[in-house]
Amino acid sequence: IWLVQGSSGDGGVFFTSNGGVSWVQQFSGGNQNPNKIYMYNARIGFMSNSSALPNIYKTTNSGENWTVNLSGENFYHMQFIDSLTGWKSSTFSNLVDSSMKKTTNGGITWFKQYIPTGSDIIQFGISGFSCLNKDTVWAVGNSIFFPNSQVRGMVFRTINGGANWLYQIPDTVINTSVYYFIQFVNRNNGWAYNTSRGIHTATGGDPVWITALEQLSTEIPKEFKLFQNYPNPFNPNTRIEFQLLKRGNAEIIIYDITGRRIQKLLNEELSAGEYEIDFNASGLSSGTYFYKLIINSGKEVFTETKKMVLIK
Repeated sequence: IWLVQGSSGDGGVFFTSNGGVSWVQQFSGGNQNPNKIYMYNARIGFMSNSSALPNIYKTTNSGENWTVNLSGENFYHMQFIDSLTGWKSSTFSNLVDSSMKKTTNGGITWFKQYIPTGSDIIQFGISGFSCLNKDTVWAVGNSIFFPNSQVRGMVFRTINGGANWLYQIPDTVINTSVYYFIQFVNRNNGWAYNTSRGIHTATGGDPVWITALEQLSTEIPKEFKLFQNYPNPFNPNTRIEFQLLKRGNAEIIIYDITGRRIQKLLNEELSAGEYEIDFNASGLSSGTYFYKLIINSGKEVFTETKKMVLIK
């Protein structure tokens, strides 16, 4: 067992191999002592302080040595599905980065994933998540304004490794304003709780999932079209509008100036109409980016690409 204590005087990382009869201190860092630890297995693990501005440390020898893995960041929750692929989350109280981040190389590099945002969403950050496999992850932490000025907790899910996140507002009865913990034991059975109450599903959640996508009109347009984002230049949010002549699968993919794919913003079957989706670039640096719309409608495929500029 490993445990951590964040106090500067008597804190650090402690380890027992005899059921807690005796404990050995493996790390002591003063005001940099960790209050979070995650061990993937008996050898590989990470530690950090989720309420300060230290570093993420990693061990590959059961905690005998800890080295800085990521400077200037921390984590509130972390989970790996194998020795290379994992996620970490933070909350706004950390004063660092309240995003969800993923690694595919054992934590050497982390890239940001975008949780749905909007004017009605209260962003606290992701406080807890549960990985079922490399594709499916459930998460909680943010809240949303509900009718009559009420606030409801949100549950997020991705089924493509985090390329797209959708959300639900599962509780409209007992007024749960936010969830801190979530755990799924299989694709159907899961629980989400705050400190006193929560919800349970035996069917994999509600059948309806929500994106940051907004349908502006159901009137059938004359053509497939991708509009210029607005505002442009932007920092850090912009809106991308497009229209479908007929029903089809719509994808929006974001690229950087080199052509490297940054994010798949949308991948959804949509009916004919006009739509708008929010793009949050808070994790990106200033520069020129491109967004590409791909619509597959039966045998017909429509693509269009436009340029946008992020200025911070």
